[in-house]
Amino acid sequence: MAITVVVLSALIGAWTWILWRLLNPSIAKPDLPYLQFDDGDNSEHRYKTQSRSILSRGYQEYLKHDKPFCMRNPVDKDRPIVVLPFKYLEEVKRAPDNRLSLPLHLEKNSILNHIGGPEMSDEVIHAAKLSLNRALDRLTERLLEECVAVFSQALPDNHDWTPIHLYPIFLQAFSRMSARVLVGPELRDEWQKLSVGYVSTVLKAPSVVRAKYRPSLFWLAKYLEPDVKEVYKYRKQAAELLEPTIKSRLSKAKLGKQNTGGEAQEKLEDAIQWLLDAHLAKGRVPTPDDIVQNLFVLTTASIHSTSATGLSILFDAIDRPNTLADIKAEIARVRRTCERHVSENGIDTAIWTRQHLSKLNFLDSFMRESMRVHSFTQLTVQRLVASKPYTFKDGLTLPAGTTISFASNEYNLDPEIHSNPDASIFDPKRHVEKRTEKNHIELLGGDGKDKLKLHFASTEDTIVWGSGSHACPGRFFAQDALKIMLVFLLRRYSFKFQSDGKETKEEGKGRPADMPMNFNIVPNVMAPVLVKINETGDVPDIVGDHVGYM
Repeated sequence: MAITVVVLSALIGAWTWILWRLLNPSIAKPDLPYLQFDDGDNSEHRYKTQSRSILSRGYQEYLKHDKPFCMRNPVDKDRPIVVLPFKYLEEVKRAPDNRLSLPLHLEKNSILNHIGGPEMSDEVIHAAKLSLNRALDRLTERLLEECVAVFSQALPDNHDWTPIHLYPIFLQAFSRMSARVLVGPELRDEWQKLSVGYVSTVLKAPSVVRAKYRPSLFWLAKYLEPDVKEVYKYRKQAAELLEPTIKSRLSKAKLGKQNTGGEAQEKLEDAIQWLLDAHLAKGRVPTPDDIVQNLFVLTTASIHSTSATGLSILFDAIDRPNTLADIKAEIARVRRTCERHVSENGIDTAIWTRQHLSKLNFLDSFMRESMRVHSFTQLTVQRLVASKPYTFKDGLTLPAGTTISFASNEYNLDPEIHSNPDASIFDPKRHVEKRTEKNHIELLGGDGKDKLKLHFASTEDTIVWGSGSHACPGRFFAQDALKIMLVFLLRRYSFKFQSDGKETKEEGKGRPADMPMNFNIVPNVMAPVLVKINETGDVPDIVGDHVGYM
């Protein structure tokens, strides 16, 4: 019976698609130059690995002359993606979501609604942009504890050079730090396992579904595809895990209001609570699955991108031993300003706070420069033209359903934008020095006091994090987590690349090549590095129940 229903549904879906195509014989496309590979080889595989060459040509021939162009869209062969020059950025930032939509772009790009994936919501944005960022000062100690626990167990405990793949360790560390903040210490371990499995599956499923189904039949995937069924399985397990906690907190919230005349009781500080508060403030009582899907939005958006960014920054540090020595010296200098605690067994502990992390100006500049040169995406500030054509102030009109974007990577490497020194040079001091330049001091308010606008998580002078109200809301958390991980790794361990007989002594020449995938760029996660414990004689710090070197 079930098979008959599925087959009948498939036939209905196929007929619907045929009817839709008959009623919509053509799809409106932008009237813009369409760039592709000049030699005639425009295979899908080539776009996966060489899209940057088209973007570079488009940037030089069109974008730098304030003209847009379009090229193949990897998720919609019928509608090319439009790449806009930066003169349109302010207008795109200010356009409402019902005209130029980030949520619709995300859904089109990832088809999450069709595979049971998470969906961005006002509650998620509130939890990340407001509640999480307000709590960061109080979260540092918890993040330190989780970082030390993972790295101390996962990395070799000896003084001999040992080959190791770092990406899985970064992933383990950040997912554990994230889990601690999202669900608290009691549920941390189970949530970490579920969330890592969920994210891997939800990122894999869209490509599987697209390869097998026409868009009009995507809805069938949840009944037929093992990967999509796996997504729903993770959702169910996560909801079962959180249900007792959610019910308990909802009951206490109701009881607290009854006993205090409507005043809220003291809240726990984790994302479960922040999301519950956001839902209840709108008069909604969320289900466990609602909260799970909200949490999975935060997890899916951050785990792999932040882990890859950490690996990329460390690669750049390993590749520049002289600069690495300066970073370590700054860490040691700031550490000496930390408050001290001497335990009963005489161990002198440095108490790191978020304020101390913010004093790591050279490390911060290095991180920002690493992300400028090795961006994790070639396109950002992406939107979908919603419902009807959109006309810009200068008359440019784009059809509904068009994806627009900006070439952030080309912008980062433009010598006219980053000229001192040339954009092709990796300069770890670039962003520290910008904070004292006269033009930047004037730009930031006259006296230069607002120097944080040029820190790692800042959207000033870059669109790597997006731009405007839709800029990544979790970037400040990612910034703190990355600094904590790097401080621990660089104080505790030494690293170098495996030479394979090709070792170079020239700084900046040994980093493994990045791996492009369509418009994404990731560090070589398969490249091993050599690691050993530093022979510095440092006394270990105690962070929570774990021995570390912070």
